[in-house]
Formats: sequence, C-alpha cells, structure tokens
Amino acid sequence: ELKAYKKELINKNEIFVRRLSELGIKVIDMRVQQSLGDSDDAKSSVYVDSVGKITSAELHLTGSDVLFIEFGAGIYYNTPGQHPLEDEFGYGVGTYPNQKNAWNDYWFYTDEQGNTGQISYGTQATMPIYSASIEMYQQVVRIAREVFGG
Repeated sequence: ELKAYKKELINKNEIFVRRLSELGIKVIDMRVQQSLGDSDDAKSSVYVDSVGKITSAELHLTGSDVLFIEFGAGIYYNTPGQHPLEDEFGYGVGTYPNQKNAWNDYWFYTDEQGNTGQISYGTQATMPIYSASIEMYQQVVRIAREVFGG
C-alpha cells in the first residue's frame, strides 16, 4: 500500500506541475497577443522535466522583442513605473541603452528590409511573465486541491 501511495504521489506531483505550468503558458500567450505596438518577436514554450521523485517546469518566452513586451517601449502606450519590477530589473520606459525616442509619442526608423520612414509608437507593456507568475501564485492552492484532493 505504501509503495502504491508513493507512486501515486509522484504521479500527482507531475500532474500538479504540468497543470500549473500550462496555466502560466496560457497567461503568457494571452498577454503577448494583447500587446500593442511594433514588437511581435516572442515565442513561448514550457519544459517539464521529471527525474525520479522530482518534477520541475520552466516557462520560457524568447525573441528579440521580449523585454519590450514585458516592460514596454516608448510613452505612447506606457508610463514610467507601470511594471512592478521595473526598478528591480532595471528595465522600463527610458532605460534602453542609448535610447533617443522613449519620451516621444512616436519616431521614425528604417526597417530590416531598408525601408526608411517607418513609424513606431513603441510597444505596450503587457507583462506576460510577471502576470503568469501572479496567476500561478494565486491558483497554486486551487490546483493542488484538485490534483491531490482535499
């Protein structure tokens, strides 16, 4: 009985970690889709690893625009200090190295194909990573009760 319970507990732990990480990825994807502006290079993924009794998960958001989507770029869509972890990580409106246009409502740039005069309003900070962490934190007890019972 004890061996069966141990195996069941390990299986439930893996289910718990997967459910929690799936919730996080859904929030990340939703927030990335909601982001307004020029940034669209972001791809999410989740990696779940089970080794013996331990199951862990990593949620990833990769791409060249990830920091803009998380913390924002430009004041058209954003205000300084809107991301709760802006100071801790050193990112936010006006913090991009050598930035020249953070305080302008819009600016012009040359795109990757060499087209000049492209207009940018920046990128809205939708905070996909921060929002996922908050949602996962708020739902951890509910999901644990569903998976483990009680």
